[in-house]
Amino acid sequence: MGTGGGSSPTDGNVLRLINEKSGMTADNEVLRVLKEKQILAVANHVDLVTRDGREVSVEHSAAPILAGKGRVIGVVLVFRDVSERRQEQIETAEQAALLELTQDSVFVIDMEGTVLFWSRGAEAMLGYTKAQAAGKIAHEFLCTEFPQPFSEIKAVLMRVGHWEGDLIKTARDGRRVVVSGRWALQWGKRDQAPRVLVINSDITERKRGEESLVLQREQLRALAERLQWVREEDRKKVARELHDQIGQILTAIKMDMTWMTRHLPESEGAVLARLTESIKLINDGVKAVRTICSGLRPGVLDDLGLAAAIEWQASDFASRNGVQCQVSVPPIDLHLDGDRATATFRIFQECLTNVIRHAQAKSVRVALCQEEESILLVVEDDGIGFCESGFSNSLGSLGLLGMKERAQFCGGDVHISSSPGNGTTVTVRVPWTFHAPRGAKYAHPDRG
Repeated sequence: MGTGGGSSPTDGNVLRLINEKSGMTADNEVLRVLKEKQILAVANHVDLVTRDGREVSVEHSAAPILAGKGRVIGVVLVFRDVSERRQEQIETAEQAALLELTQDSVFVIDMEGTVLFWSRGAEAMLGYTKAQAAGKIAHEFLCTEFPQPFSEIKAVLMRVGHWEGDLIKTARDGRRVVVSGRWALQWGKRDQAPRVLVINSDITERKRGEESLVLQREQLRALAERLQWVREEDRKKVARELHDQIGQILTAIKMDMTWMTRHLPESEGAVLARLTESIKLINDGVKAVRTICSGLRPGVLDDLGLAAAIEWQASDFASRNGVQCQVSVPPIDLHLDGDRATATFRIFQECLTNVIRHAQAKSVRVALCQEEESILLVVEDDGIGFCESGFSNSLGSLGLLGMKERAQFCGGDVHISSSPGNGTTVTVRVPWTFHAPRGAKYAHPDRG
């Protein structure tokens, strides 16, 4: 559109140009064409006010219309609507300003990893300035350690549009920074290649804390295992001393008193009667010592192994409590090492204790067998059963906790299945071989 003579292009309020930031008129730049007779292009921050009052972002140029002898007879004005592009620029600038406010490391890369945007948070976390990072492959200069190949991450991005995972990056000063990464795919318009928005939160200290806590669960577990081992050794020692010393002393006293009864005359009837009663008490004492020794550490477990110990314990349980006990064990011993055989036997004892305390059962079935990589112990009763959710919140769960801890020390597990009126089944699995946790530092004395 042109204007004639030296008049203003906004005469009659047909056209009006304003600066989009200040709102002030921008007509003077066009009037310069009339005066200087030069082509003028004004492309920045100019709005054209339409007849209905709308402000349209434009790029425009102005050129004089020359007549003879260089006389200016008008001006040609060309306007190009750039509202959409200007809006994109504004939105991009706003997004960049928001990203600069976060303390997280934020940057934008192309699909090959080239840095297109680098935030202040990235500078603070990783030590590289915008200029140092721009145009470089991010995972190369940061020596990024991915949880999976970079090509697989790109495939996930193209398929679902986002990816999350923990990564390790090396800062400029050599620090290894563990980050929680969140990647989002951003598609450009038309033929523009996609970009990736990367947000990294520093979780280095949190990871160190988690690793420290894991090491301390593990150390506490190793300590508990050590304490259990010491307790078993103390039981074994006390049982042996009771059997070998107290038992022998009582036996010797019994033999002496028996000798005296044989050599006293019948006229000493009162003395003979007192000696006979004393011998009976000594017999009761010997039985009590044997019972205590068996409770502390059954000799059959050390002498004949786990299978024989379970048979003996089941028989003793049945005779003492009047509960039928059906036992199925291998014809030969399973030859577990002492610790795991002891743990399995103690779990079995706890199962029988729970039957007497809670189950009100009439019969118990016990099966011990060998699987490919573990041994399996199943204890099933026909008692009243219980609701598993309720039992887990009761004091009875302390016995279950003890059984599970014993099994875990051996790398095994305990599973309990029950329901009201349908009895209870305890299944114990213990592996043949087991390596102590990484944090275990409490070795048994006889293991170095």
